[in-house]
Amino acid sequence: MILRSLEPSPPMAAAISNLAHYIEKTEFVESMTPVEGVAAYILATPDGSRSVAVVGSSLALKNPPNFSFPEDKSMTIEDMYGNPEAAGSKLGSTAVFIATDEPAAKLKSALGAK
Repeated sequence: MILRSLEPSPPMAAAISNLAHYIEKTEFVESMTPVEGVAAYILATPDGSRSVAVVGSSLALKNPPNFSFPEDKSMTIEDMYGNPEAAGSKLGSTAVFIATDEPAAKLKSALGAK
């Protein structure tokens, strides 16, 4: 019975699977704050052929930050469960993955890096 309670729930299993899909074979590049209250963690493959940002906000539930997803057709945006998010839409209460087959510098720029 105790072990059964430690099994991941279907939503948690989906989130873990999606996370593994995006960060597999990547290395941490850097973290950034695109806007106040939003954290982005940039990862990329060692050869720079693919990069991904894990973006989220601790403020999203009480005071949603003013952060919109990039409107770049080369980028895939999914919530932590693997559901697609529309380019240009606002960050909600769950973390998202923004991925591209471009170098990390392009992704950072699309997220608002100065």
